Amino acid sequence: MKTFIKFVFAAAAIGVASVSAEPFNKKCPVSGKDVDASVTSKHTVVIGFCCEKCQAKFKEDPSGEKFAAAVKAAAGKPVNSTCPLSGEDIDASKTAVHEGQTVGFCCGKCLKKFNAEPAKFIAKVEADNCANQKCPVSGKKVDAGTATVHIQEVGFCCEKCQAKFKKDPAAVLNKG
Repeated sequence: MKTFIKFVFAAAAIGVASVSAEPFNKKCPVSGKDVDASVTSKHTVVIGFCCEKCQAKFKEDPSGEKFAAAVKAAAGKPVNSTCPLSGEDIDASKTAVHEGQTVGFCCGKCLKKFNAEPAKFIAKVEADNCANQKCPVSGKKVDAGTATVHIQEVGFCCEKCQAKFKKDPAAVLNKG
């Protein structure tokens, strides 16, 4: 929990950190069954907007249909653009999922170190990598200055489905 709070504070530095308390979905993304609201996982993405006006619309209602599509499209994309261990640019094929966020690394060596001790390095992750190229409100090109960290609750019907999500959020959210 302490790591999650640090991440939210770091996220606030790049834009609006929005957190959805309720699951955004009514059906389990794995089984298609009704969601048990007590079985949820956090999913973190960085969404960009073209301007502050569009960013404000998102802040007012992050559960809107356009935003749900942006969150789904961002699944599996690293939230960071630089490696939290080396400071080098990330290689998008070198990632780990930790506490609902996909973290990118520059190389396999850094990825291995992170996987061995994620708590030691997670606070160094700088969520600054917009997953989208176009604004979900206007369709215009994203202004990186509007990067917004969004932490979404995803609901599941059971813990077995939740475990599948934690293993590979992109595969679960982009299936079908």
